[in-house]
Amino acid sequence: MVSTIRTTLVTATEIGLLIGSLACSTTPPQPQSKTAGSSSKASVKSCLEEFKADRLDRVLERCNAVVQDHPDHPAPLSERSLVHKLRGDSKQACVDVQAAITLLNRNDTFSTDPLLKKELEVRQAACKQVRTMDAKG
Repeated sequence: MVSTIRTTLVTATEIGLLIGSLACSTTPPQPQSKTAGSSSKASVKSCLEEFKADRLDRVLERCNAVVQDHPDHPAPLSERSLVHKLRGDSKQACVDVQAAITLLNRNDTFSTDPLLKKELEVRQAACKQVRTMDAKG
């Protein structure tokens, strides 16, 4: 019963962070034209740009592309971790959270984003909670 309540609270918190990050995005979406001579590189903030809860596989594909285009930026990893969590893959979500935190700690440029830091702290706490619950059986 307690673990169900905790899981529900963690998921509700993550959904709240998703809504907040989508509403607070300060960078307008970059057009993704594929004309000759233009870059097909996705914007750092475009992972959740076309988020649809009933199309999580497509959202994950988009996030994978953004992570690949920006391997040194923690934000796409943070966003992809949320998609993994919503798809029920907590283990992979936690892998992305840890990778994003590592990048955040390694590069001072990204550590100035307080929302990104807070999102990762909340997700890291959720990962620790899941590991604790799994260990207890």
